[in-house]
Amino acid sequence: MRAKYLCALSVLFMGPALSFTGNTPVSKQGGVQAAQITTVTSAVPGVLMQKTSSGEINWTDGYVATSGEGKIIKGPNLRICDSMARRAALLDAQAKVLRMVQGIRLDGTMTVKESIARNQRLFYGLKGLIARVRAFDQHKNKGVYIVRIRVPLYGTRGIQGIFHDEYVKSGSGRARQTRTRCVVIDARGTGLTPALFIKIKDQTGRDVYSTRDVAVSDLLNKGMAVYVTSTALQQDDVEVKALRAAGPQHSDIVVSFADADRLKSVDGSLPACPVVVIADPFTE
Repeated sequence: MRAKYLCALSVLFMGPALSFTGNTPVSKQGGVQAAQITTVTSAVPGVLMQKTSSGEINWTDGYVATSGEGKIIKGPNLRICDSMARRAALLDAQAKVLRMVQGIRLDGTMTVKESIARNQRLFYGLKGLIARVRAFDQHKNKGVYIVRIRVPLYGTRGIQGIFHDEYVKSGSGRARQTRTRCVVIDARGTGLTPALFIKIKDQTGRDVYSTRDVAVSDLLNKGMAVYVTSTALQQDDVEVKALRAAGPQHSDIVVSFADADRLKSVDGSLPACPVVVIADPFTE
């Protein structure tokens, strides 16, 4: 589990006709609709898991996962029939992920859906990223081919990487050092919604931690923070209590003036330490 070893180990981190059994709604404009977000509590302690109508978003381990189905149409060549059903299942899963990620918050002001509506290049980049994903699990069940796929949230081949050039104007912060020390932001009780690009602000709205403070290599490869529902603090960790969540998407974190000064004084630069955000688990 990504967050579990983050502090302890010092690292933050087209072809023949196809038959679908999945339901992938398409908007009148031809774009895929965003998946409706529902919420459930993860069964794994500490993991912040968000369920949607199409799959799951794991904010701790950093991936979006779903399954797709393709009906196996009987024919004289069983291998071709299986191949077509598997292709249909993969496309079904990819379409579901495309719906799901549109509901993800980029930051406290904007969702992925709102961003790609402004820039179609981002939509095609996202679509291309998902199209390159392959199944990590597949099996047949009662005449249906089922596949499961995962798309990383972070990394150069992850969702965050698609929006980096458009969203991040500069990233000149220090690279994170290999250490056991972490900055832990306790945002429980604030109604915080996870986002790909987080901001920590003081009570006047001044940025304490943003994309400008993070080295590009860290931002692309590790993300800005790990979200968990609980964590075991280490002796050298710096813990800060969030006052509230801010922004239209409730994804920005507001801390007190005193805590803002503490964060800025952590070895002279907060981004030098991995950031862990403790959030409330999603509930039904």
